[in-house]
Amino acid sequence: MQRFCQPNITLLVRFFLILLLVLVMHPAGSVAQTSMDIVEEKKAPTTVDVMVTVSSSGKTVEEARKKAILAGERQAFYKALVMLSKDKARDIYRNVRNNNLDRYVQSFTVTREVEKPDAFEADIVYRFHHNLMDGLVAVQSGIAGQDLSQPEGDGLLIISVLRTDDALLTFQEDNQWRSILNNVALEVGQGLLITPFGDPRDMALLSDEVLIAAEKESLMKVARRYGTRNIVIVTARVIEPQKTTNPLVVEVGLRKVGESSKNERIVRFKALSPDETHDVLFSRAAREICLQLRASLKDYSLFADEDAEKIKPLVIRAEFRSGRQWRTIQKMLLNIEGVESKALRAVSPDFAQMTMMYRGASDPIKQSLLAQGLEVNDSKEYWVVRLPE
Repeated sequence: MQRFCQPNITLLVRFFLILLLVLVMHPAGSVAQTSMDIVEEKKAPTTVDVMVTVSSSGKTVEEARKKAILAGERQAFYKALVMLSKDKARDIYRNVRNNNLDRYVQSFTVTREVEKPDAFEADIVYRFHHNLMDGLVAVQSGIAGQDLSQPEGDGLLIISVLRTDDALLTFQEDNQWRSILNNVALEVGQGLLITPFGDPRDMALLSDEVLIAAEKESLMKVARRYGTRNIVIVTARVIEPQKTTNPLVVEVGLRKVGESSKNERIVRFKALSPDETHDVLFSRAAREICLQLRASLKDYSLFADEDAEKIKPLVIRAEFRSGRQWRTIQKMLLNIEGVESKALRAVSPDFAQMTMMYRGASDPIKQSLLAQGLEVNDSKEYWVVRLPE
């Protein structure tokens, strides 16, 4: 019996010796560390991909295809909203469904299709811009319900329009006048010159008909959205020189709510040299117009006075990469004490503008922002804040 058990005991001893050697060479901490090392850092998603099955009919297969792709885009758009915000998706879709949704679509791919003489059926994968979709959700639902104290009508909402031979451009990418005027208004406006972001809600209210007629009801809906009673339409038109000796001219018209085009005040800006480009002339015109509008506000002297006892504006531009980042920054901005009021002026998918009214020095506001962990750049007339990288 003893000789029979001896080999088993020897095997057990060898097994425990090998196990001990393995533990010595690879301690638990090292194994855990190795496992951690091979896990790659998760990157934030840049797209939202949705697949839908669509079918449509028409007089021709091409007509049916176009209808199917458009219908699929709207189905996929709603599904993307559900993925990002299930509770708010239905309300957001109702608000924007009648607008052009192309700006949110990065691409689409047809993975299966069946063509008939008068019908089309397909499986289509739509790829949406994640940051734009996230920004839309933030605009439509992230701000709702927040208690933001709005200044009582202080400020002027500027609607920038570029008139071409074929159309009026407002929020289209081709409207370089808008982008230049918006930047200048932010730099020199001291929180008094407000420009709309141009999200689907603005687009729905500011049609060509409304702008041509300066229709009061729709324009005032936009003005109330941005916390002001004052609104002006600033329309630019480029007059190309007929002869090489004639200078380039930008004609800018200013019109208040409810006024007809006959009452439009026209200001002309001529190129100072043949080398002055459209953008340079636009920049000069925008700066002059913004300075005039800022000075024309009745209560401007109240804000221009730098006396410590007077109330002063501080424009803060918050930059972010997602709706989640914006909601974090927004809470920090709302927690700042020592200001008379806070007014959220505009929100886009990657930045927001807020005006704070304060007395005394601005340094305590900066220290409060820094204490909450925000990066602050106060080198310009407006401050830029963002979360650290």
